[in-house]
Amino acid sequence: MRSLSNDYKMCQLIRLEPDLDDTPFVVMQEAYDPEDPKMRETLFWLQRDGTWVDDLVRGSLTLEQKLEAVFESATEAMTRLSSMPIKPEIMRIELTAEVLLARIEALQGREAQDVAREFAQIFRESQRMP
Repeated sequence: MRSLSNDYKMCQLIRLEPDLDDTPFVVMQEAYDPEDPKMRETLFWLQRDGTWVDDLVRGSLTLEQKLEAVFESATEAMTRLSSMPIKPEIMRIELTAEVLLARIEALQGREAQDVAREFAQIFRESQRMP
């Protein structure tokens, strides 16, 4: 288990549509928040502004905020990663215990690839909206 890092070697670059060449990407990392004394591993998503979002927090974001994790190309994602400071910046939002427990239950046993595929469906639907 490792602490969240801006090191690109620790990240997963995931193509939202694995069968298509011209598809957006997301950057994810399974790690623990450096400020978490219990060192609980979770899934983090990199936003285009360079902020990491814990998947537990991400569940409470609006669709527009979730789409901030979509990079148009692998080059865009890698450029963002290579320009980030050493210390990761994490979006912090206070969640109620009820919301937090529901998110933990929903995410239990799921792999980053599965979560990304589910997000790909949300992304496709958002592209069809007027």
